[in-house]
Amino acid sequence: MISDGGTCRSSASSDLFELQFEVFGKVQRVFFRKYTKIKADELSLKGWCVNTPDGTVKGVVCGSTKALLDFKQWVSKEGSPKSQIDRVLFSSEEPVVAPRWSSFAVDKSYGHAPRRRAP
Repeated sequence: MISDGGTCRSSASSDLFELQFEVFGKVQRVFFRKYTKIKADELSLKGWCVNTPDGTVKGVVCGSTKALLDFKQWVSKEGSPKSQIDRVLFSSEEPVVAPRWSSFAVDKSYGHAPRRRAP
């Protein structure tokens, strides 16, 4: 398993892991999903991401230990140029034999959370 601290804690022989993530902050209406796909493709990660009604971006990535560590660093600190990342929740870090997806996709089925209006 890959911890948030960036160390590998699995005795599994597979170097492929699947990781769920949720990003909090200003991550909608700032091309966050687009840049997440670009980064995932750059790292040869498979999976998907989607906007949520709560204003977060959720997703799943699958790839090598090194690629996931690089992704975790990027999604926690960088994101898209106009995003403001408050925190990232990583969960369900599991070794896998093979990815469930053939590429990384942006799920546009939800869209984005409604804009918050100033009082």
